[in-house]
Amino acid sequence: MSAGVFELYFYETNGGLKSAIRLQPETIQAVLGGAVNASATGPATVGSPRVRVSASRRANGIHPRTVTVRFTTGTAPTGYAMGQTYTLPVLTETVWDGITDGAAMTYLGTTGTVVSKDSEKIK
Repeated sequence: MSAGVFELYFYETNGGLKSAIRLQPETIQAVLGGAVNASATGPATVGSPRVRVSASRRANGIHPRTVTVRFTTGTAPTGYAMGQTYTLPVLTETVWDGITDGAAMTYLGTTGTVVSKDSEKIK
C-alpha cells in the first residue's frame, strides 16, 4: 500500500505450497480480524512463479487472497486517505479464515474495517 522498502516473505497457498512474495514490512504487521498478517514460514516449495500481488488477475501465476480495507478511525497514516480503500494480501489461510467483512483491522497504527475479501487465484 505504501511506497516503502520491499522485502521477501513467504505466501502459503490454499494447497499448502509456499512461494516468495515481495511486500513492505508494515503489510505483515497488519492486524486483520484480530490476527497478525505474518509471513508463512519458509523455505519456498515453489520456485516460480513468485506471487503476483499487483499484476492483473488475468495474468498467469499465483494471485494471493486479498482483503480490501478502509481507514475509519483517527488520522490516516501519511500517504493514505480516510475513507479510501486499499488492498492487502493475506499470507496464510489461517489468518484468512478468521477475517469477515466488516472485521476490524489495524495498519500502521490506524484502525479501520475490512470491506471485502477476494479469494486466491492460481492460473
